[in-house]
Amino acid sequence: MKIECIKEKLETAVRIADRATGKNLSLPILSSILLDSSKNSLFIKSTNLDLGLEVEIPIKGEFSKPIAVPSSVLWNFLSNLGQERVVNLEVVGDVLEITCGLARASVKTQTVDDFPTIPKIADGKNVSVPANVLVSGFKSVCYSAASNSMKPELSSVYIHTKDEHLIFAATDSFRLAEKRIKIKSLKSFPSVMIPAKNASEIIKIFEAHNEDVDIWVGKNQISFSCGFIYLVSRVIDGVFPDYEQIIPKDFSTTAVVIKQDFAQAMKIITVFSDAFNQVNLNIIPNKKIFEIKAKNSTLGDASSKISATAKGESIDIGFNHRYLADCLQPADSDSLVFGFSGQHKPLVIRTVGGDQGFTYLVMPLNK
Repeated sequence: MKIECIKEKLETAVRIADRATGKNLSLPILSSILLDSSKNSLFIKSTNLDLGLEVEIPIKGEFSKPIAVPSSVLWNFLSNLGQERVVNLEVVGDVLEITCGLARASVKTQTVDDFPTIPKIADGKNVSVPANVLVSGFKSVCYSAASNSMKPELSSVYIHTKDEHLIFAATDSFRLAEKRIKIKSLKSFPSVMIPAKNASEIIKIFEAHNEDVDIWVGKNQISFSCGFIYLVSRVIDGVFPDYEQIIPKDFSTTAVVIKQDFAQAMKIITVFSDAFNQVNLNIIPNKKIFEIKAKNSTLGDASSKISATAKGESIDIGFNHRYLADCLQPADSDSLVFGFSGQHKPLVIRTVGGDQGFTYLVMPLNK
């Protein structure tokens, strides 16, 4: 009942698995990770019932049975071991003995009878995409999902395919982000909504990987497999809003700005935003003016003009500055085009050159 493994690999696996642990008073086993060995491989498993993880690492030896140990205890011990290379794990009775160099620990194990099974999707439709594509898609939109909503679909990331594009979308009803990534020979698979909090974990887990990710869509779950990591997530049962119909096709005013200029001006002006986080965008094309301004009854007011190429009608319209700022990092371009359809109508922000697949819509503040 003794195994030997590389400390760095075990530490990485436990760190990843710890992301799917949870706190549940009625099921305390969820704060633990399960260690199971087979044929010179150790499988580290965790779940919070919403998300499940299984990480595989090579080992020497084998446990005679699966064991469960508190994730935080094992992770904190391993992460502070320094430069030691080899870790030995041995189960003695109901205790896991860990030795690494001159350090040792005895961790009480827990019964695995209550540990939930991590499902494997054996049937359904699948697609394979590079890890960086998957991560880019989620990063580009997940901030637009609602953090808390009575409508689960507004707290999700919607994934679907169309015309060789893998499409990610999210909305909280006040703003919408969409990312279209063209992939040659992309196989179609059913549309699916993933809880936004799970999407955030998927980003953190796979962003360091360069391999392809195999995605399987089942009836109530979706799985992602990449290298030594297997992740399965609950999917949301519902209908995502038909968002394409609300994106304006024509604009009465357009303006192209350097993203960095806009970001810098926003940092200056938002200090003076009001309780509604409002800033106003004032565009006067015939005078070549793109002005950002804010007014606060307590602090005062401020404005900043930036260089822009604008055409169409003049417009002065207010937005939540946090919503405007959120799209700047995922917009993979040096320049942005702002499209306005008039007062009380949504603003559409797209990239110029570079990434052509990003669209961001923001509703104005009508007050």
